[in-house]
Amino acid sequence: VEYDHRVINHSVQYSSPEACTNTVESFFGHVKKIQNEYGSIAKRWFENYLYEGAWRLNHAPASRLERFNSLSRAIAMPGYSRMRGYWG
Repeated sequence: VEYDHRVINHSVQYSSPEACTNTVESFFGHVKKIQNEYGSIAKRWFENYLYEGAWRLNHAPASRLERFNSLSRAIAMPGYSRMRGYWG
């Protein structure tokens, strides 16, 4: 996978039409909130917490029932699923 990597010099500006860091900063703010919920996170599990944070953000507008159903489907999927955690 190739990414178009852009850099912003924050001593000059915080965003530009070509690049913005707000999305990633917002995401890591949500991950930090999850970390505060669980306490410290071991390095070996950190990637899973990132996936959980992404899942929570992607499903934030959904109702509790919709989130429950979506997570239940992910857990029940045959094969490997990041959202199955230790159930898989």
